[in-house]
Amino acid sequence: MLRQAIAASAAELEPRKAPSPKRAAGPARTANVAETVRAALREQERLRGDLTKAAAIDRPTSRSMWLGLVALVVVAGGGAALYVANAPEPESPVAATSSPSPDVAGTFGNAVRALRRVQATSGPTTSLPSYEAHVGAAQTVVGRYLDGDAPPDVKRNVRAILDLHLLAVAAWRLRALDTPLAWEPVSRSAALDLCTPVKSIASIAEGAGSNTAQARGRAVARAIPLLWECTATRLAQLDAAR
Repeated sequence: MLRQAIAASAAELEPRKAPSPKRAAGPARTANVAETVRAALREQERLRGDLTKAAAIDRPTSRSMWLGLVALVVVAGGGAALYVANAPEPESPVAATSSPSPDVAGTFGNAVRALRRVQATSGPTTSLPSYEAHVGAAQTVVGRYLDGDAPPDVKRNVRAILDLHLLAVAAWRLRALDTPLAWEPVSRSAALDLCTPVKSIASIAEGAGSNTAQARGRAVARAIPLLWECTATRLAQLDAAR
């Protein structure tokens, strides 16, 4: 009994331990986290499914668009090929009417007609290339005529008209050079004797200029319209001699 009493007294004297806190909240919190993770996974799967559907819908649209572009390019290329195949070939350049054919006979009539074409282009509105082309064409026909049999006086007048036109072409060309050496052939050309007004102007310039050839050549170049007047007068004489 004494032992029991001592044991009971010792049990009462021992400090009572505080009750341990309940851990019921732990399993509940773990359950909430797991539920949240599962919900996030479900949402991720849903979004992935939506993206897959959208890509499936967009892919046919993109494919259709590309197929349409390819078809358009094929149609356009076919149309261009058809146009090129059916397009008319470019026409060959037509020879200038002022250039006679190589088989033009060197007759008096052909020579006069060639000189008339040159005279028609001799004016303030003509250009050197055009005028020079007409003179070159006339030179071919007139040369054939002069090589044939014809009255000497008629030949002389035809040659004079051609020589005056050749002098005008040379003087016109030398305007760009304008050097004493270049002007020498023009300043001493025998064709100046065929047109008295131009010869007089060249002689006057010779006395006033420091360089004879250059002064005379420049004077001839300025008097090209007077050369054309001389050719017109001689051409009228040819018509009268017919």
